[in-house]
Amino acid sequence: MTFATLEAAVSRNAFAGRNVRERAADPLHVLGQIPEVRALADGVVASWHSSLASLQSRRWHRAKFDKPLRVTPLDDQTELPAGAPLAVVGHDISLAGLSFIHSQPLAARKVAIAFQVDETTWETVLTLLKWCRFRRDGLYQSGGQFVRALAGFDGGFRVPEESRLCG
Repeated sequence: MTFATLEAAVSRNAFAGRNVRERAADPLHVLGQIPEVRALADGVVASWHSSLASLQSRRWHRAKFDKPLRVTPLDDQTELPAGAPLAVVGHDISLAGLSFIHSQPLAARKVAIAFQVDETTWETVLTLLKWCRFRRDGLYQSGGQFVRALAGFDGGFRVPEESRLCG
């Protein structure tokens, strides 16, 4: 079968659907609904860093992001939930990843991070955790890189409106 025969046998809608799926898996497609990420993508940023050296060492600019999130640990191989979801609070966010504060240790390397888009809608992004540190205040701070959107992921967990990590 030649390429011309294959091209004639496959409808153009099949290729269009593939592009839609690829776009839907792009984490920025989901994260673009968050005002802080939209501002970063539009280039409207301000810095609270004390020196230009800290900015030059980072690939992406960060914005403060102190909103509640839910983090579900995932199995490294299957990417299925591997533990109970945790209520956490974001610390900062960039176009490539985020950091968040949590009260319990988190051993998973892959996590599903759910962002509340509006009162009833949560969007979830697969995130690969790159680092974790124990803070002086007794809490943990972890950071990771966005991998892809997780369509239809439901961790079955609602973040409480008040959290001791907020404020």
